[in-house]
Amino acid sequence: KGRRHQNLNATNEQYSINPMVSDAILQNQPLPQLKKDEMDSVAELLEKLSEMLDQRSERDISSVELHISSSELLHKSTHFPLVERILKMGLEIENIIIFLSLVWKNLEGKERLDLNYITSTIFDSSVKRFKFMQGFIHSSNPLIQNGLIEIQESNFYNDTELTLSENAKIMLEECGLKLYLKIKKRENVISPEQISDKKLIFNEGEMKQLDMLRGLLLGNKLDEMQERLSAKGLPKGINVLLHGAPGTGKTETVLQMAKETGREIMKVEISQRHAIGGDYYDFIPLGDDEYILCIADVSGKGISAAMLMANFQATVRTLFKYQRFELAFLMEELNKKVILNAKGEKFITFFIAHFNAHTRKLKFINAGHNHPILLMNRKIQPLVSGCIGLGMLDELPTINVGSLTLTSSATLVLFTDGVVETEDENGEQFGVDRLIKDIKAYSSLKMEDMNNIIFSHLTDWCGTQNYGDDTAIMSCKFF
Repeated sequence: KGRRHQNLNATNEQYSINPMVSDAILQNQPLPQLKKDEMDSVAELLEKLSEMLDQRSERDISSVELHISSSELLHKSTHFPLVERILKMGLEIENIIIFLSLVWKNLEGKERLDLNYITSTIFDSSVKRFKFMQGFIHSSNPLIQNGLIEIQESNFYNDTELTLSENAKIMLEECGLKLYLKIKKRENVISPEQISDKKLIFNEGEMKQLDMLRGLLLGNKLDEMQERLSAKGLPKGINVLLHGAPGTGKTETVLQMAKETGREIMKVEISQRHAIGGDYYDFIPLGDDEYILCIADVSGKGISAAMLMANFQATVRTLFKYQRFELAFLMEELNKKVILNAKGEKFITFFIAHFNAHTRKLKFINAGHNHPILLMNRKIQPLVSGCIGLGMLDELPTINVGSLTLTSSATLVLFTDGVVETEDENGEQFGVDRLIKDIKAYSSLKMEDMNNIIFSHLTDWCGTQNYGDDTAIMSCKFF
């Protein structure tokens, strides 16, 4: 671009001549001194690489073109200490792209890089992408082994995020690159320094309970408690309910405890008691080839429904932590737990599936839940087999276990009733048919992208109204 080209017929080669040189020759003037075509800062390099990734994301260039262009760009930029140091590590171009993309994210004020997004951009092949991602999940990737990147784990490998390690940040500073992160104003967070000292008076029993809670929040006690919970397969969150009539000092108690223990507080506005609900979905690996997929919804709203579902989730996780059960036996045990905890006041609809990746067998039980939608070989199949909802009766009358063999690229979508029962301004529900239409249209995309499209359609459908119920979607593609 901006250069004059000449073909030399004798050699059949083409050369580019800088316009300043050709003009000087034509005007019989001295040849100008040309500066080497190189970038002035490493930030320009990172921005250029980011632009290449955007082109690749939009499919304007192929994966091969991205690799070639990135490699050429790096080898032209060895005058930057950061590039020189990275190239000496002998990293593959894919890993260099990921590391530099994460550095650029930090410069933009974003500390994390979505592993699924970056690998789907870099690789054309889903198989290569999956194998590459496994290197991060199992900590065998050179970026992790060299101490440059840390993994922010998630229950779903597609949700895994990458962050720069402290070693990487030190290396960047040594190479003359300081990371100035944008600090977002957190209007909903109260820091300990903002809380005024107040003396509160409690009776002996209350003081004993508060001292125990205060001790849990001091220093690393909370971290130790969360590690013990995590080791037992239980959720790491800790719920504390302070009971009392309005004006009895519950809020001030929380504020003073936060100040004493150096903890920040997030303000949450709950305008209505029924705004708290209880949808739950989960993905539980049982080994290298077996997985549990489940989704549940509790009847009713409010604190009691949320607490019942939290207990249910912990029970499911605990049961699978120590041994494997037949699905039918598991449902009987879960039904007893719900009966015991809900005392007949509430029930839970639940769908659970066990997938064996080696045999490709999917076994499932649907306990009164919305029928999950399976798209396989371009045909829709609702997963119906199962039993009544959990907690409806002391004993489940019948339990039918469904079984299917999944073909490659089969897509399974689990959802709660809030999705299909979302109403427009005229009271018409979104419905299962519209959901199926979206699944057929967008199942070729990444599951995250398909889910985002479905939720955008739900938002458009309800218009200016709020969602009438909790909405949850869990989508799985079986490669």
